[in-house]
Amino acid sequence: PAGTIEYDGQGRLIGYGITLRETPHAFVVNDQTLYTWCALDALMFPIVIDEHAQVQSPCPHTNKPVTLTVTPQGVLLLQPEDAVISLVSVAAEGDIRSAFCCDVLFFASRQAGEAWCRDKPHANIVSVQEGFELGQRIAHLILDRARSH
Repeated sequence: PAGTIEYDGQGRLIGYGITLRETPHAFVVNDQTLYTWCALDALMFPIVIDEHAQVQSPCPHTNKPVTLTVTPQGVLLLQPEDAVISLVSVAAEGDIRSAFCCDVLFFASRQAGEAWCRDKPHANIVSVQEGFELGQRIAHLILDRARSH
């Protein structure tokens, strides 16, 4: 589908959920700074790559940084502790980055997330733990599909 693979100007693959291009979601693995397309990717890809990642992303409502460590088993060291993420419902076709990723973000608090959602009827706020659990299900689907090919 459109928007699921990112190429540079020379046609080289540089992103597929994790990218070399800077986004708001810094994703540090083994001292290498990468970026994810959205908050859900930051919660999901440590499972897919079987590595720990340090994540930092600014809250788009307060501009406060949200930081956390994500392991294949769960979320650690979440700051602020009451941080949340937004999730959106979209049609299955189209560019996933513009239809989904641009609105799947970390927020410093539920209050900040709900304020941001007021003009976005397609958005909902969930805890980071709930986001991780959704990411875990998606990651296992990706891994199962890869193993079957």
